[in-house]
Amino acid sequence: PEKGHHEQGRDASDAERAAHESEDQTIAKCLMDLESDDVAARRRAVLVLGKYAASKAQQAVVTCLEDPDAFVRRSALVALSEQRSIPAQARRPIVNLLRDPNVHIRRIASSLLPEILMNSRFGGTAFPPRSRSAADPTLEAELRKLLNAALGDEDLVVRKNVLALYRYSADLFSEE
Repeated sequence: PEKGHHEQGRDASDAERAAHESEDQTIAKCLMDLESDDVAARRRAVLVLGKYAASKAQQAVVTCLEDPDAFVRRSALVALSEQRSIPAQARRPIVNLLRDPNVHIRRIASSLLPEILMNSRFGGTAFPPRSRSAADPTLEAELRKLLNAALGDEDLVVRKNVLALYRYSADLFSEE
């Protein structure tokens, strides 16, 4: 017997509810895994969380940018780089990774700089607008310091990625 239109709609909403509950369960499990001492479990968890748009998943990925383990920090960067756009709350922590001791993390962070700076200029909130009157001098000074220090990075790829910003953001580089 064929189901009526009303019954089909209920089945669809049941399926959507089950899928949503499954997503919530997956996120909850991954959030628990992030508390583990097992680096591999934390790496897997952050990569899975990066696939979800839920705010608690996104915040957890951003938090992992400060994980004590370099593999977890790198996995968090990869998860963020695979998204359609870098979340605003991740922009500042990513820029701070320009001083990470791990070269692979500095390379990924520096490769994301154009998107971070362009998004912040066109509607994002992590960095001030380029207009001098509206800029936060402390934040701009912090960003300038990090970019100029990255120009002296021991790694050629990091230097190249940062130098590529000069064309679009010359005002962020000191003239010293």
